[in-house]
Amino acid sequence: PQIEDWVAVEQRGEAHGEDNRIVLVIVLRKGQVFERGLAERIRKEILERCSPAHVPAVVIPVSELPVTHNGKRSDRAVSDAVNRDPIGNLEAIRNPSCLAELANFPLPTSAAAEHQGAPGPAECGSEVVGKVISIWEEILHTSVNPDDDFFEIGGDSLRGLRVLNAVEREFGTRLPMSSLLFSGSKPSGMAEMLDAIVSGGRLSVVVPLRPGEGGVPVFWVPGGGMMSAVAFREVSQRLGQRPVFGLEASLNGDPASSLPELAKEFVEAVLATTPDGPYFLFGFSAGSFVAYEMAAQLREHGRPVDLLVLFDAHLVVQHSVGNNAVVIRQRATYHARRMARLPLRSWPPYLAGTGLVIRKRLYQRLFPKRAGSWRHEVGESAGSESVFDRLDRHNRRLVAKYRLGNLPHLDTRTAVIIAERSSWSGVDPELDPRFAWRRLVAGEVEFLRVPGSHLSMIEGSEVEGLGNALRDLLERTEDSLKIPSPGG
Repeated sequence: PQIEDWVAVEQRGEAHGEDNRIVLVIVLRKGQVFERGLAERIRKEILERCSPAHVPAVVIPVSELPVTHNGKRSDRAVSDAVNRDPIGNLEAIRNPSCLAELANFPLPTSAAAEHQGAPGPAECGSEVVGKVISIWEEILHTSVNPDDDFFEIGGDSLRGLRVLNAVEREFGTRLPMSSLLFSGSKPSGMAEMLDAIVSGGRLSVVVPLRPGEGGVPVFWVPGGGMMSAVAFREVSQRLGQRPVFGLEASLNGDPASSLPELAKEFVEAVLATTPDGPYFLFGFSAGSFVAYEMAAQLREHGRPVDLLVLFDAHLVVQHSVGNNAVVIRQRATYHARRMARLPLRSWPPYLAGTGLVIRKRLYQRLFPKRAGSWRHEVGESAGSESVFDRLDRHNRRLVAKYRLGNLPHLDTRTAVIIAERSSWSGVDPELDPRFAWRRLVAGEVEFLRVPGSHLSMIEGSEVEGLGNALRDLLERTEDSLKIPSPGG
């Protein structure tokens, strides 16, 4: 209520891009005063409502934002100003004088310059806590206490990844991104996690995304290599007052040798969290296949899943030559229609992005059992790998192999979420592999179209449409089970 307008941009640092940070520029309502407490409340509320990727490192109050002569806010001009670049559209700005406030804001400086004379971490407790604090101070460019919260002292998703990479280099242990949201959000908590792992402990694969006050709990299985459920934090806030959990592949110990083995570890964690059910499982993209296998294993335990939700997941479908030609033509038509609505300057990035997807799909078609390593095989991002990278690639291979096998048949209420902004949306449903799940599921299968693309439906402005669809689905399912739905 105190903010009239805002825009978030990335500000480059002086140290070759290593100090980049997210900056939130705000215009306060008349009569409001900016103080540090407001900035901290803004960060905390963004973290609770969204995800770490949205949390700004810096909040800058200004008197007004640049607008064009037709009254449209210019985010480009804000970005150019905070990065001290020439204003690319200066002639189009109606109020260029406001850019001076942004241009005078300092760029991120190196940690060495920031910390001359700063107190060291020796007095902060254990040796592990001291090392963690040193890492945080090096990356956040501020003095850090053992009980400081990462996102409340300027942390964001970019710095979070750098912290976890530095922790892995220092201790030889990889912590999940979700650790910065929960147990490891403070140096003291992160040190406790590291101590526990060194002592032979194992981090839980269950990540609480939202506390609940009733209703059936939801368990998310992430896509890719099942490495992080943080991306579902934002949409999980829109599912009523029910508890919501994420499942993440363990970064410690030996990796699973097969997808059913990975699913078994998740099933054991679900049973430990909710021994008697009922169970609602959400599988996103590649995670749909893990969730599907989990449903089969829970059935064997005598704990049938009451709702299985699969997000934009493609079954392997063999089409005839004629049908393949139809699919190619219809998807090409979809792209042509989309490009016709774009300005010419947007065509190159659109074609580049489409080409990358085609390149990936072709590699997966030619080398299905090695699909998880396609980036390395085609020469992308080959550098040094972290534990996170290796496990992610390993688990993607497990999914690729499982998809080619004989999947079990289920008699489970199932919903398949279809992202509308996909070239497959231009294909006849009988040829769309997202609709092929009805061949495996004997129970009720519902297909729900939601706005957005494969990834954008779970973030930003389009998450609202997905949240509404899921909440309605959950409430209808609970009604059929005669379970009271939680409020919210």
